Order: sequence, then C-alpha cells, then structure tokens
Amino acid sequence: MRWWLVGTIAGVVFAGSAAAAPFAWLAHENSATVSRTDLATHTGVLIPVGDTPTAIAATDDSARAFVANGVDGTVSVIDGDPSPSVIATIPVGGFLSGIAVTPDGAKAYVTSGQDVVVIDGATLTVGPTIPTNGTLVTAVMNRDGTRLYVHVATPHEIE
Repeated sequence: MRWWLVGTIAGVVFAGSAAAAPFAWLAHENSATVSRTDLATHTGVLIPVGDTPTAIAATDDSARAFVANGVDGTVSVIDGDPSPSVIATIPVGGFLSGIAVTPDGAKAYVTSGQDVVVIDGATLTVGPTIPTNGTLVTAVMNRDGTRLYVHVATPHEIE
C-alpha cells in the first residue's frame, strides 16, 4: 500500500509499505495539531503544528510528513521516526490549502493562492514558485512521484 490524500477540510494520508507498518496521518484544523495512527496497533500520537493545518502529506515510508498550516502560511515538517515531532517550520506565505509530497520526500508542493510553491525535501527550503490560472484548493501526487495534480477552484479545472 502506498498513500492517498482524501478530504477537503482536513487531510488524511495513509502511508506505508510492505517493509513498514502503515500509518494514517490526519490534520486537525481546529486544534492546530495533526495525528499519526499506527494502523497495525491502533495507537496514535498528537503532534502540535502551526495555525489551522489544512492538509498533510507523508512520504511513502511515513518517515517524514509535511503539513500545510493554512492561516499562518507555514509548512510544518514532521520527522516520523521513531517518535513523530516537528523538525522545521518553513515560512511560505499566503493561505495554504493543499500539499503533496513525492514518495521519497525529495520535494513537497504546497498550494498558496494561485501558486504552487516547491519545497526542497533535503534542505527544507522554499524553491521555485509555479503560477497557475486560478485559486488553488488542493494538490495530489501520483504514486511514482512524476506528476502533480492541483485542483483549481476558479475556473474549476484540474491542472
């Protein structure tokens, strides 16, 4: 099993491989936390993040997760192994509504207004910005990390 991104108000990500226990990640908008639940043991942990986490994306092995904090315009980076904790807070700016990550964690893509902002997964720094033609809602990466899909709220397209 790889990972999927589901939902619009809060992001849910299932991550795991045959070699590792699968985890579910959930963004809790109203409490400024995310949770990681081990699907094998049904145990979970809450991790404090920035203001209004709107979306979360994890690497294929759940070793790292990226959280789009909508209101404060930051991305919280969580090291998931062995005990999940925030290792970096990256200022991006704008209202962040969606996030996707390549399966290996090399890059994260966060939606901010009409732009997709690229974050380098190794240096945890903001890279180039990709402009689009409308207000972005969310982002999803395909399973092999070669394509990024973003939902444009206006004019209602997928790019």
